[in-house]
Amino acid sequence: MTENILLEVHQKPGEKPRVILPAMRFAGAGEIKKQAPTLQDYPDTVDSGWYWAPWGTSDRLPTDIRCKLKNVPMAGAAIDRLVKMMYGNGLIYVKNEDFAAGGAMPKAFDPRVEAFLKRNRINLAWYIAQCWDYRYYAMTFSEIIMNNEGTEIVNLYHKSAEHCRFARQSDVDLKVKFIAYSPRFMEYSPNDAFISWIPLYRWYEPDVFFKQLRGRKFAWSSYLPTPGTFYYPDSPWIGLFKEKGWVDVSSNVPRIVASMQENQITLKYTITISREYFRLRDSNWDIYTHEQQMVEFAKKAAEIETYLAGADNVFKSLTYMVDEDPVTGKVSGLITITAVGDKMKVGTWVPDSATADAQIVQGLGLHPSQVGLAPEGGKMGAGSGSDQRESFNTAIGLNTMEQEIILEPLNFISDFNGWGVRFMVDHTSHTTLNQDKSGLNPSPNTPQLL
Repeated sequence: MTENILLEVHQKPGEKPRVILPAMRFAGAGEIKKQAPTLQDYPDTVDSGWYWAPWGTSDRLPTDIRCKLKNVPMAGAAIDRLVKMMYGNGLIYVKNEDFAAGGAMPKAFDPRVEAFLKRNRINLAWYIAQCWDYRYYAMTFSEIIMNNEGTEIVNLYHKSAEHCRFARQSDVDLKVKFIAYSPRFMEYSPNDAFISWIPLYRWYEPDVFFKQLRGRKFAWSSYLPTPGTFYYPDSPWIGLFKEKGWVDVSSNVPRIVASMQENQITLKYTITISREYFRLRDSNWDIYTHEQQMVEFAKKAAEIETYLAGADNVFKSLTYMVDEDPVTGKVSGLITITAVGDKMKVGTWVPDSATADAQIVQGLGLHPSQVGLAPEGGKMGAGSGSDQRESFNTAIGLNTMEQEIILEPLNFISDFNGWGVRFMVDHTSHTTLNQDKSGLNPSPNTPQLL
């Protein structure tokens, strides 16, 4: 008779999975005995490898992205501009009732909130760092700490996404319940001694989460919910980082040009001086020894090179008398100077670099005009700056979604602590000069300096 037995698997963060064997009956010494449930190691043949979900095939995807981006100055400039657009004039908060009413929303002030923001350096140490991680990976992590009684949240800290991994989903209820934190993720896969396991807040069952929480701290993950996301999202710009993609192309251009400069002989001109030239000007030429002829040749070559070289001699011309046969018209005694083509092919590599930069900037989600580039296949505006104003206003109008994602834990804390406020980003849009001489259109909440 065959009986199906359901085994329950338990795994603590950083520990090997273990399986509970159910109570069993067995015969021994002429009697039936019953064995109590036992906890045994989960066999290696069933589960092996990391206790966290790897980020990318090598578990180094965020580190690889960062290392690639730091080799492309234009990509760094684009992300820096995108982060600054997300930061705007900084964080503000308004009362919930004013937000619900819509229309003009006056900036609120609450000593409790101000103390929290100052104590945790929210603007500088948390929000800016969150924006940078989001622009790199479309994902951010935070650590939240409550007071001893668990009645108020007192701390909010940024956790570098490069140092965080999700624990594997539970085999029992298929939920992801922890994040693994270790700076050693950026170097290699750390062992258990170097990993801090932090409970991950589960927004879909908050009551259950806080009932099961042991301790005062928990983690929060904020991410762009792209299609297919389970552990980590695929950012819309991930294609830029594929092998031999645009980021690789842009980073290779300076290295290739530098290599060409170091390893190639560069010539400006080839200069040919006929022997007849010297015979026409020196009656003793044919009786000179070979060494004497070479001395005279070197003098003339140096004279021509000196005359042509240098910035002061650009566009100069050389004039010499030559001899022409009256019957055949053949010219003798010539000095021929031929310009040598651009062996460096700078005109080929520079456009390639510009194309790669434009593709990277647009792929990251920034209009090229914001970093001084013409759109791919297009051109800059007429010089009035309208293209930059319009693209700037469009960008800050579209990044509201990203701000909502990043500010979610801060607004959760407001509800948890009973502050009754909602956090948002204050922005100044751009306008035409005939509307305002400064070209700026500040929001009502932006402080005005007289």
